[in-house]
Amino acid sequence: DGKSIFESEKLRDEYPYYISAYEYNAELPNCMTGKELFSKMRKANKYRSSSCFSLYSREYLNKIHVHFTEGVLHEDNAFSFKTIMSAERVSHVNYKCYIRRVRSASIMTKEKSFDNTYGYLTALIEIHDFLENINLDGETSNQVEAEIKNLECQLRNNYLNSRKEDNYRNRFSEIELCLLDTIIEAYESKTKGVSRKPNTKPVNNEADLIRQSWSYKVGRFITWL
Repeated sequence: DGKSIFESEKLRDEYPYYISAYEYNAELPNCMTGKELFSKMRKANKYRSSSCFSLYSREYLNKIHVHFTEGVLHEDNAFSFKTIMSAERVSHVNYKCYIRRVRSASIMTKEKSFDNTYGYLTALIEIHDFLENINLDGETSNQVEAEIKNLECQLRNNYLNSRKEDNYRNRFSEIELCLLDTIIEAYESKTKGVSRKPNTKPVNNEADLIRQSWSYKVGRFITWL
């Protein structure tokens, strides 16, 4: 766990989310799988993608072949997701051993730009690719889909609120731009309650729900590209 300190009272008022963002006061088993911990934390709205709050063994990271994607922002999103979902043994320590300083002009507080949007888009692509190769139970599927929706929301908000340079959209490849527009359109359709033809294909178990969700369809679009 961790706690936040603020560079100024103005920042504290502007970003109250950080006051208790890194506190997770829950009674948990001493050891569980990564998927179990992810589900519990995500359901309590306490899953945080910042890798600063986790300790990993080099042996484990080498075993699962996970590393940070260089040259992009928000790379923690894909890294933390893949490491926790791959772990067979994890433990949560209810001790504030990390101090987060909330300051002006940081990646999270400065004006958004192309780099923020591109970072979230890259994270979504990596996560969807990773999900192609793992099995999920019903509860984990629900929480994974919730996290994907959260990242889609972050992507949309960053894109709509970012500083638009003259060549903003031209910096994406044609495939990335098509994917970006698809995700934003899908997200806005969901939030506005646009009806779609129901899927009549039977669902064999709860784990199949994520594969029939709109988020998963976007993921399949990524794979096809």
